[in-house]
Order: sequence, then structure tokens, then C-alpha cells
Amino acid sequence: MAQKYGKHLSYLTGNKMCSSWHWRLCILLICSSYICNAADDDSKSEKEPSEKDKEGGWLACDGTELETCHCEQEEIDCDKVVFKDDAPLATANLDIFNKSFKVSRATFREDSIISLKKGKILPDHYKTIKELDFSKNRIAHIESGAFEGFTNLRKLYLSFNRLTQLKKDQFLGLDGLHQLYLESNKITTLQDGVFEHLTDLKRLVLDGNKIKFKKEMFRGLDSLEELSLDNCGIEDLDVNAFEYLSHLDKLSLRGNPFTEVPRAVKHLVFLQDLDLSGTNLAEIHAESLKDDTVLKQLYISDLPYLYAVQDCAFCNLESLEVVHMNNCSKLHEIHPNAFGWSEASEGKVTGLKHFYVEHCKLESISEDLLPWDTLDELGIGGNPINCNCETAFLLEDEYFSYDYTNTIPKCAAPPNLKGRPFTKVAQADACPVKARAEKSGRMAGVFMMLLILVFCTIGVYYCIVNKKYEVFVKRIQHPPLSYSNLSNKDDQQGLEQDFQQRPEDV
Repeated sequence: MAQKYGKHLSYLTGNKMCSSWHWRLCILLICSSYICNAADDDSKSEKEPSEKDKEGGWLACDGTELETCHCEQEEIDCDKVVFKDDAPLATANLDIFNKSFKVSRATFREDSIISLKKGKILPDHYKTIKELDFSKNRIAHIESGAFEGFTNLRKLYLSFNRLTQLKKDQFLGLDGLHQLYLESNKITTLQDGVFEHLTDLKRLVLDGNKIKFKKEMFRGLDSLEELSLDNCGIEDLDVNAFEYLSHLDKLSLRGNPFTEVPRAVKHLVFLQDLDLSGTNLAEIHAESLKDDTVLKQLYISDLPYLYAVQDCAFCNLESLEVVHMNNCSKLHEIHPNAFGWSEASEGKVTGLKHFYVEHCKLESISEDLLPWDTLDELGIGGNPINCNCETAFLLEDEYFSYDYTNTIPKCAAPPNLKGRPFTKVAQADACPVKARAEKSGRMAGVFMMLLILVFCTIGVYYCIVNKKYEVFVKRIQHPPLSYSNLSNKDDQQGLEQDFQQRPEDV
């Protein structure tokens, strides 16, 4: 700026207008112009933080139209903050204009924060914050003890950042945290016991991080109930990988390239919800899930290599209520005894309520597979099912309305039924033999009733002709009399007294 006004000064001093007697006036005009421009720069800097300010300690939520963060109902929203010079927000070190404002939730999504430092995260409000969201930033470093003092923090989102490793001292002070989201970072290393300070953690999400998981990484997570390891490149897990997770009841392993159910899963005795969708499983057999006896919900959809569900694959899963097996493009067989119902075996699945196997390659489903009348929902649409005598039971409107699915099943064969929705096909159309058998059965019943009626008529006629009915009439008119033997001692004494002579008659 000095150079700018120096040029103006040189121009004016060389100009004829600035003669000696005008010199003072020229200097005065230059100074006035300089002061006005400086005032404009100061005003602009008040509304737009400088680079130094952006690194920490700037004022937020001042209530003006130009405020970058918005404060309302105990929430500060600093998502997608971009200043006038196109510089994004790069810090969480904020000073809120209203000193009495209480922050319970703070969001810094889609900003350009690169590190989290101790004492630099809303320093005047850390004791009241319950939820912090730093999703989709550029965070590559978390300073030791950065979250110390956040005693009420329950949810922490660090998803979609650039973290490459985690250390245990980064989570100091978060012993009350319930949910931690770390998906889609670049984490490859987890220090042993990295989560041991999170003694009350209930949900942990590590999706999309290529980590080789070991038992010691989960040390201290005795309270963990939900764990998500989707798309982590897991080909196998150590049999004791989840040994410290004694209360885990929900596990998601979607999108991992293993070909067998990891042995570690079989040792989770309280597991109720399991998601193995999008993996490379080729078959489900009797050993796959045999120890997960309290499992209630099983999701095994989008399996590109699954071709068969084998004999007794789900036996002993007596608590199973939900099975989703959709979009398995090579699945062509479900064994009739997959749930233990076609044979007199123990371990039958008795509580299944929702069974979905849509968009697979099934041409037939056995009637012995399940007690179909106990299902609440059945989804089999998108399969090339042959509508014949074996599958005619699926056409019973009493059990299967298919109102709860967007994919109404259709017949793929025979040609005369191809393309027709199940709801528009009668059992007699799919199985004429069965229809004839049912008709024959009804005719046989009618014939038996007529035969009984004929015999009864003949019997009545015979009785009338031979007057056999008189015997029955007499029995009704003269019912048989019964006598009792008066052998009672008191009765005998009474009779003797009656037959003795009176004194006056002697």
C-alpha cells in the first residue's frame, strides 16, 4: 500500500497542479485518501477473519447476516463454512458471541480442519457438549488429550477424514462416550488397547479402514454392543479376535472378501444381529452358524458367489426371526431341511417371522422348508419359479398376500402361466392333478354321506315292516320296575312289631 501511495505522491509532486503553494493541500488529500482506504480494510477484516484468526480464537454466532456459524437451541452449526476470500473454516477453536449460550451439539462437517488440539475445541463449552461431528474434514492428527474434559460427550464423529493411525492417549477423558464413528479414514494401524479408555462405549464403526484386526485392539471394550467392520478387506479373522467383546450383540461384516463365516463369529455367545452381506460366501452349511444359538436377525444379501443353502444350515438357531437373502444371483438351491423341518431332527427354527429371498435364481421352494402359516412376511419375487404342483402351496391367498413387498412373484413356467403374478394364479391352474385329487376327495366324501343315508333309510324301513318298532315303544310305555330287598335290620324289626298280637286281642 505504501508503494501504491508513493506512486500517487510522485505523480502529484511532478504535476503542475501541485505548485509550491498547493503542496500542503496535496499532502492533505493523499493522507485523507490513505486513511479512508485503511478504514475500509479494517472494516472488512472485522467481518472476515484473517489467516491468523482462522487458526483459532475467532468470534462465532454474532447474530449478523454475515455470521459464519449459526447458534440455535443448544446447537452450533459450522457446516460448510467458506469465507469471502474462498478460504474454508480450518479450526474448531471458537469464541461464541453470546457468553450464556449452552452448546450441547456442535457440527463442523465438510470444513477444512486438519488437526484437533488440546484446549482448541470450543474451549469455553467442552463440559456441556454431548455430540461432536467432524465428518468430511481433512483431519490427519489428533493431539494427545484433545478430548480431555469432555465429560458429557456421548457421540463423536470423525468419519471421512485422513487419519492413518490411532493411539490410546487420543481418547483420554472419554470414559462416558457411547458412540464413536471412524469410518472411511485411512487407518491401517490400531495400537493395542487403543480404546481402553472408552469403558462405556456401546457402538464402534470402523468401516472402510484396511486394518488387520487382533484381539488386543479391542481390550477394554467390555460394554461394546455394536461393531461395524464393513469393507475393511477382511479375508479372515483370528478365532479369538472378539474375545474381549463379551457383550457384543450386533456385528456387521458387509463387503469383506472372506469365503467362509469367520470362526471368531461363532464365539460371540450373545450375538443377536449379524450382517454378512456383500461377502464372498459360496455356501451356508451346518457348521457356518451352529454356535450362534441366540441369533435373531441374519442378513446375507448381495452374495455374488452363493449357490446353495445346505442341509440344516440354520438348525439350532431357535431364536431366529428374520432372514434376508436377497440379490444372490447364483443361488439356485435351498435344501428342504435347511431350517430343520423336513426331518424329525432337533433344533427346528420355530420363530421365523420374516423370510426374504428375492431376486435370486430359485426355480423351486420346498413346502417342507418352513411352517409357512406362521410367517408374517415372505418375499420371493424376482425368482424364476416354476409354478407346478411342488410350488402350488405358494399360491394360497390365505397365507401369502405379498402386500408387504414391492416385488410380486411371478411364474416363469409353464408357458401358459409365464409372467403371471402369483396373486392371479389359482392352485388348480398350477397343479391340475392336485385339483382333480381334491375334487375326487370331495366326491368321495359326498358318496360316503349318501351311502350312510341309504343304510339308515333301509334300517328304518326294515323296522317298520317287521314291526320291530313295537319293542321300542313298549319299553318306553312300560319302563322296568326295580325292587329292593328289605333286609335292613331296622326294617325287619318294624315288620315283626306290625304282625304281633295286641294285648287286648289275646
